[in-house]
Amino acid sequence: MFRKWKRVLLQGSAYVGAVWVCWIQRPILMLAAQKGMTEEEMNAAYKSQMEQKFPIKSDTIESVNWLLLLGGVVSSVLAIVALVYWVTQFKLRLLQISLGRAALKDARFWTRMGLALVIIFSFISGAVFLLLSGWYDLTRV
Repeated sequence: MFRKWKRVLLQGSAYVGAVWVCWIQRPILMLAAQKGMTEEEMNAAYKSQMEQKFPIKSDTIESVNWLLLLGGVVSSVLAIVALVYWVTQFKLRLLQISLGRAALKDARFWTRMGLALVIIFSFISGAVFLLLSGWYDLTRV
């Protein structure tokens, strides 16, 4: 069953890649070649057109810098509180296991705790904000 879906996904991604090259990328590159533009010149022209249509006011972004700083502080404090809560739940579970009130082979508990730990450490290490920053850079003109 998994092999069938894997094959379908691979064929689908190959189809999307072929559509991208044949229908989107090739005409753009051909148009640029006809005008005698290099890829860098084409990118610069596109950016200038986008800046004219959608101007970005840097003053607006700089004025909400305090809000971003406040959000970072709040998320750091919440991540530390969540880590302390996670450690206490982990210790309580180990205590229940040692007293015989809970089973060690509780897959649902360990999956939930592992996922929570990954999320907490991604916030503490800044990986979430790195991903958001990369997404912002990709969408920025």
